[in-house]
Amino acid sequence: MMDSVVVFPPGTRAKLRLDVLEAAIAISVALASERIPVALTRV
Repeated sequence: MMDSVVVFPPGTRAKLRLDVLEAAIAISVALASERIPVALTRV
């Protein structure tokens, strides 16, 4: 999942935005379930 963030092929900005959005959603879900330590351990 993080591999797509490292490489920047042309026209990847939209995909990058989606990845950031996904990460934000994942963080909010983790916060909601109070599982931040678990989420951080898996990164």
